[in-house]
Amino acid sequence: MKDSTKQWQRNTDGLRSNAQRKAEATRQRAEAAIAQLIKEQRPINFQTVARAAGISTAWLYCQRQQTFDPFRQLEMDPPESRFPCCYC
Repeated sequence: MKDSTKQWQRNTDGLRSNAQRKAEATRQRAEAAIAQLIKEQRPINFQTVARAAGISTAWLYCQRQQTFDPFRQLEMDPPESRFPCCYC
């Protein structure tokens, strides 16, 4: 008897491109929220940015070094040991 199992190759290009679009949209919302908070002269921290942008604080913690220079410029970056990134 002949084994007729086929090997399927997964096509994840659509998933990957959708994840990249979602990440970019989230980053833009966070940056817009930071700009709005600065304009309104409100405190800028992870909680206020997350609330204003409608995103999670976990995402902000994971992205802070790669994307968000305003936190470093304003010296509001929390210590690494207090906020480990567990969702990336």
